[in-house]
Amino acid sequence: MKNKNKKTLVNKALQSIGELLDISYMGSFGRSLWNFTKTVIIAGGAALIVRTIIAEPFHIPSGSMIPTFHVGDHVFVSKYPYGYSKYSILFAPNIFSGRILARQPKRGDVIVFRAPGKKDDYIKRLIGLPGDTVQVKRGIVYLNGNALKQEFVGDYYLTQFAREWEKQAMTIGAQKDVVYTKGQNLFVDGKKQEKENFTLNYVSQCNFPPEDCQALKMKKYIETLPNGVRYNVLDITPTGGLDNTSAVTVPEGHYFAMGDNRDMSSDSRVFGFIPAENLIGRAEFIFFSTNHYLPMLGLLFPWEWFHQIRFERFFNGV
Repeated sequence: MKNKNKKTLVNKALQSIGELLDISYMGSFGRSLWNFTKTVIIAGGAALIVRTIIAEPFHIPSGSMIPTFHVGDHVFVSKYPYGYSKYSILFAPNIFSGRILARQPKRGDVIVFRAPGKKDDYIKRLIGLPGDTVQVKRGIVYLNGNALKQEFVGDYYLTQFAREWEKQAMTIGAQKDVVYTKGQNLFVDGKKQEKENFTLNYVSQCNFPPEDCQALKMKKYIETLPNGVRYNVLDITPTGGLDNTSAVTVPEGHYFAMGDNRDMSSDSRVFGFIPAENLIGRAEFIFFSTNHYLPMLGLLFPWEWFHQIRFERFFNGV
């Protein structure tokens, strides 16, 4: 008898839903509105699935990865290479820990992750795997006691946020002092080092508004990891705030990452190791890019909008 009552209730519920979804009584406008709503729901659901399982866009907000990525680049980030966690699944409730279908990233991968102790997502290059010992001495990265090979390419002129970089360099340097120094003295391998102030060499290199825009002159190198991955890095001085660190060993289930713009990056040298759970995905290529000044120009000079799209950066790989 109870089963019969349950079936009756279920049938009534289904009938009510069917009546609710029945649009035969609606006029043409009502049917059009309902069809449009269904399309939006289906499209939104499909987009949610794609962003959760396959890929999502990532906007480059800072210059820590110059010259690989510039401010204003929009990057395609694949979600599946490292598996999934609560940080990689959009709107995921905090009901599980660890990773599903976990796979370890490779040295040289450009990873997107939730920074430890922060609410923002970061993008950096993976340098150290679990068990690796990482140290920076005079701007050179040492991995398991061996210096990474650096080949000098030439001078690099940074025109984006030239003056802001000066402030950021000083700020990161101060953070570095707290983490890696004793008092006002810097120690590398137990030996006191002479500290050098940031010497930022500005040149007139910018013809874009504002007219007094300047460029920051830096050094560009090609760095090579033990697995053969090669990429460009920038450096201002070999004795900057983050150019000398203590040797640290990456614990199990964690990673060590650095920005390609070495003197302008808040990375594992500042906030420490990255838990595997915090990985979101792997950066693949740039799918869209605009000049830093685009939002301002879009309001003041709408005719300049098209010219500020950096087509030459479209589909550049990592």
